[in-house]
Amino acid sequence: MVTCDASVALITAGDEPGKPTVEFAGGTPENVVGKAQEGLKKLAQAIRGCEDEIEGKIKDAMGAVTSRSGSFDMPTPKLLGETKIGGMKVDLDDLRFLATDTLPQIARQLNAASDGISFGSMRSEAWYRPTEIGASDTTDGPYQAWSALVSLAENLMIDLAWEVRESAAHLEIAADRIGRTEAQAEEALRRHSEKLSGGSGRDPIGKATWWLNENR
Repeated sequence: MVTCDASVALITAGDEPGKPTVEFAGGTPENVVGKAQEGLKKLAQAIRGCEDEIEGKIKDAMGAVTSRSGSFDMPTPKLLGETKIGGMKVDLDDLRFLATDTLPQIARQLNAASDGISFGSMRSEAWYRPTEIGASDTTDGPYQAWSALVSLAENLMIDLAWEVRESAAHLEIAADRIGRTEAQAEEALRRHSEKLSGGSGRDPIGKATWWLNENR
């Protein structure tokens, strides 16, 4: 009996996977061997079918992200372009707390999450099976597609963490006015804003789009 329960569960949880039955009985040793070979072929076909479906679903997920980039790769906060103190009319203590406590904690959590995802994507052992079974010509099936999806999620989080971290730095400049005039504080904001104009240097959506185009 051949099943691919784990793969199917990943795609459509709750559905009953197909279970092709293979008869191994035979009147001669040669017939038994032949039946076993047929069974192995059915196993290989079942594995290939499951893995092709997994890879298709992964590509669909990446396609959904890249086709709706504005929903996943959030635009740079308008705050990072703010250079006027008057545009940040809030209590300075609250502003400083956001800059030095709340936002840095969020950035750390995002970076920790991206690290966890990166570690998980490197664990290819679970995908391994020898090519001799004839399922495909690769030992790790749709692992490369999975790794590309994980890389997309990781880069999106790293990019967001950068925006949160730099937003905190921008707010801290506005909040820390001790010994500075408003004009000096605004000049510091302007310099910081110019420094950030190029973004984080990452292009999660572009990289994922390229991968999809190369692996259609």
